[in-house]
Amino acid sequence: MALNVEDGSGLAAADAGVSLAEFNAFLASRNITTTATDAAKEAAIREATSFADANYTLPLSPLKATQALIVPRDADYYIDGKLISGVPAKYKEAINVLANEALSGSLAPLDDTSAIKRKRDKVDVIEEEVEYAGAKGVRKFVAVDRLMAQIGGTNKGSSVSLVRA
Repeated sequence: MALNVEDGSGLAAADAGVSLAEFNAFLASRNITTTATDAAKEAAIREATSFADANYTLPLSPLKATQALIVPRDADYYIDGKLISGVPAKYKEAINVLANEALSGSLAPLDDTSAIKRKRDKVDVIEEEVEYAGAKGVRKFVAVDRLMAQIGGTNKGSSVSLVRA
């Protein structure tokens, strides 16, 4: 199934932040080789786009109430003197980085971290200790956090400050 790539007009059916050709160019420019099929690459792009849109926010409101992705925004804006408009290049780069990660596994593993493995209670001088099964923590993509920060994006779970010297 072909990708429906956001073109900057606020498509309601967009499911990708980059095209397959853009992703292939990204891989080639970094000398990354893969045996993944085009279908697998498209699936990785979709997963990366979904992950980015679910985990990051951008300034301003979406261009259209019906658009599928977090880009484009309803107005152009400036971050550190750089004009941000349409589908920002740093958003596309973040999608490419995530899609490359997705080729080697899920971006958000489905570990059940809520199952209690061990629980210890103490009544006098109240003390409670709980150990959860499978608690591996959340995967962090620092490079993606920094790319998104360059267009005013913040990670919904944490934030990364962008400091320029």
